[in-house]
Amino acid sequence: MSTITLAIQEPDASATRMTVQDSSTGYAIVTTGEPDMTYRHQTVTSPVVDGQFITQSAKDAGRLGMRIRVYGSTRQQVEQRYIALMNALNSTHSCLIVYTVDGIARTWKAYRSDVVSSIDSDAIVMVTRDVTLSIPVLPNPTVTGV
Repeated sequence: MSTITLAIQEPDASATRMTVQDSSTGYAIVTTGEPDMTYRHQTVTSPVVDGQFITQSAKDAGRLGMRIRVYGSTRQQVEQRYIALMNALNSTHSCLIVYTVDGIARTWKAYRSDVVSSIDSDAIVMVTRDVTLSIPVLPNPTVTGV
């Protein structure tokens, strides 16, 4: 089984705001994936030639999507941990996201996250809360551990 860790760091990497690893920390990554890789294209066209010609391309910013489950022994603890997660992600304009799978880390510069959170009847019984994040990240992460 893979070990997956998410660390949210200050923009200059001077400190870690929060680490998400497994339910023992109060948070667990339920689903995740790599950011989309899209390109911005600069094109030229001609009024007498069909189509267009791409003259330049550059990677565009992507979005790192993931779902995190927040755990607690009481509903109040779950809500406190949820607030702490939101503060870690969105307390400043940007942060570093370090996503590690089995010792291979990718570090992205990230901006404030879009959040969708739900509490269904199972979550009330289990004292959890699911948080779906869509985190804008710059392309070309730093990769270590390879």
